[in-house]
Amino acid sequence: MIERERPYCRTVDGHRLPGSFSEEVYRSGLRYRPDQGDVVLDTFPKSGTHWVAGILKAAYQVCRGVTPRSVFLEKLGIEAIENCPRPRIVCTHLPFHLVPFSSAAKYIYVIRNPKDCCVSFYHHTKTIPAYK
Repeated sequence: MIERERPYCRTVDGHRLPGSFSEEVYRSGLRYRPDQGDVVLDTFPKSGTHWVAGILKAAYQVCRGVTPRSVFLEKLGIEAIENCPRPRIVCTHLPFHLVPFSSAAKYIYVIRNPKDCCVSFYHHTKTIPAYK
């Protein structure tokens, strides 16, 4: 097994995060309050986050003539979200009960067969040296 400088995965407030994510940035992301027009895309890892975000961006482009930017809540935190121009898509892998809520925002919750997620995760990670 390859030695790492930090644990590849850790638990923060009962939620598992990749070791490369900052605990401070993660907690700042939880303070985010969605604004009117924000789309919050909540998915389980490897269940189609980028695919659904791509569909949303295409729909915005066709219907409104603008392409929204997307930002990842746990990885980039509140500062990156607030600096992201509107319209914006805020992606997260948080359990839905932890996702910051606002009645002014729109929410998309994606689920996928867990077996398919496992296979996708396997193929995603099999080439990463830290997993060997």
